[in-house]
Amino acid sequence: MLSVDYRCDPSSFADAEAVYLEVRRAEGRVLSPEALRELPLVAAGDPHVREWRIRAATTDRLIGFLRGHRPHPHILDLGCGPGWMTAILARELEATAIGIDCNRSELERGAEAFGTVEGLELVYGDIFEPVVDPASFDIIIVAAALQYFPDPHALLIRLLDLLKPGGEILVADTPLYRREEIPAAAERTRAYYTELGFPRMAEHYHHHALDDLAAFSPGIIYDPRSMLSRIGRTVFRRPLSPFPILRISRPEKP
Repeated sequence: MLSVDYRCDPSSFADAEAVYLEVRRAEGRVLSPEALRELPLVAAGDPHVREWRIRAATTDRLIGFLRGHRPHPHILDLGCGPGWMTAILARELEATAIGIDCNRSELERGAEAFGTVEGLELVYGDIFEPVVDPASFDIIIVAAALQYFPDPHALLIRLLDLLKPGGEILVADTPLYRREEIPAAAERTRAYYTELGFPRMAEHYHHHALDDLAAFSPGIIYDPRSMLSRIGRTVFRRPLSPFPILRISRPEKP
């Protein structure tokens, strides 16, 4: 059976973890192991059904991209939560997939839910600490997680160091704003968490501009603004993500 591998002191993130867990409970997002095993599929009446359909479409797109990328990849899923996507990647790609997070509760539920998935590892750790080896991953996925890191430039520098030469970082399901949009977005976030009863959560949710990633020359795997994407969403009502999937590569050679 799978167990969480603790590679840093859990007390370092105890305060942020407690606030985050209370928010997830209030939002109805703390799921049983049985429900986690069904993700990203949820019942039609689930209050977050639209979001899960988007996450499902993104997961399918990532799998399709990675299948043609390289066989049996070594994957890091950063900010994995309970590891539902990490488990899917391990199964579908016959990959070694390591999910890293700093939320004990979610990781422990994930270990219970996905304990029989071959190739899956769940790690409690601070990605800025030496919790994984440098130059050891083919792919690093940051899905719906970049907003929990205050400095995306520092994060991406760190992640590039963890990639093998020719490896890639994939950023998905993450809001990236124009610079002038950030103050209004931050205010909406503060209002949302205040109304929910957890105003402190806004301190842990950060708003980034697409320009913040420009120094890394990201490529685009999926563009929500393309004509095909707009037609898919508006005409065929497909649950496509409103956010791009970006690819940042580590050169084959220095």
